[in-house]
Amino acid sequence: MRIAIIYVLFATILFGTIGCFKRWTVQEKKEFELKCSETDSLKNLTFLLSGFEYSEIEKILIKEYSNNILTDSFYINVSKNSYDGKTYSEAITRTLNIKNKYLFCVKGELPYVLENMKMFICPERTMFSENYGCRMREFVLDGITYSNNSNPELVKRK
Repeated sequence: MRIAIIYVLFATILFGTIGCFKRWTVQEKKEFELKCSETDSLKNLTFLLSGFEYSEIEKILIKEYSNNILTDSFYINVSKNSYDGKTYSEAITRTLNIKNKYLFCVKGELPYVLENMKMFICPERTMFSENYGCRMREFVLDGITYSNNSNPELVKRK
């Protein structure tokens, strides 16, 4: 009897929630895509650092330029957590303007230049819903264009 009640409850929860699958209309998706393409700010940009000793990247100066005029500068303290002892990940928690240029100044290196960022709509689906987010998926880093990538990687130059 107890097992039968549990089975009925489980089936009710499972099949009841499947019926609640939310899909976006074509109009909703178009409106969100337009809004995303007009977005000019980005928050919590995560970037990678590869091939560096921690002492080289412990503190990174980032300079922001708008129309080739320095508008801001700030430091990022990189955490010691590493994937393999040579690859680190850090996030810039402040809001960045995707139309501006950012110079990442790492000790002993020429600055890494991040510019021409573009925002795109990205699917975020779960078992129970269809959703979309707005993410940076294209950018230029040191003159090289990256597409379908939201995490710039600063690689130590040899």
